[in-house]
Order: sequence, then structure tokens, then C-alpha cells
Amino acid sequence: RVMVKFLPLDLGFNSGHGLYERLASDAGRHPQLFLYSKADNVILAEDVLEMAERRKGKEVKVSSMCFDDSQHVAHMRAHPEVYTKACLDFAAACLPHPPVFA
Repeated sequence: RVMVKFLPLDLGFNSGHGLYERLASDAGRHPQLFLYSKADNVILAEDVLEMAERRKGKEVKVSSMCFDDSQHVAHMRAHPEVYTKACLDFAAACLPHPPVFA
């Protein structure tokens, strides 16, 4: 269901093979932040939600934020304050408290 309009490659999105499956099955357990939009016409919001759920199923701490109107990879441009806050809050949550800087 992921629409990749301009790539002439079979990346295997949602087919049980390929890139999508490798991302969903990745052994990494670091926290992940998913920033996505209902207006994205390249990666559907439903597919991002499915990926987030699959990562949670792998015991990954997942955070997410859905924008209503920003296009693919344009969330920061459309919502700079909200986007920046989400990224900074996520980074802060990943650091030890208080943060230790070498």
C-alpha cells in the first residue's frame, strides 16, 4: 500500500519481503519517533501506524505525531515549532536524567 511513484524498483513494501519487512523486523530496540501526515501522498499514514505497531510488538518504545496537512518530508517546514518540540522532547526522553556530557 505504500506508494512509491518515482522509483522503478520493487522495494517490497507491504509484501512480506524487502525494505518494509526489514525495517519492521529490525533487531534494534532503541526508541523510535514517527513523524507523519494524513496528507502525505508518498507514505500513507495507515502504513506508518502499522509500522509503529509492529515496532511496539518488538518491544521498542515508540513515539509518534501525526500532522493533518503537511506533505511528504515537509512537516518541519509546515509546522516548525511543533516539529522541533517533538524532536527535542524525544531526544530528551532518550537521554539519561540528568544528561551526562563528556
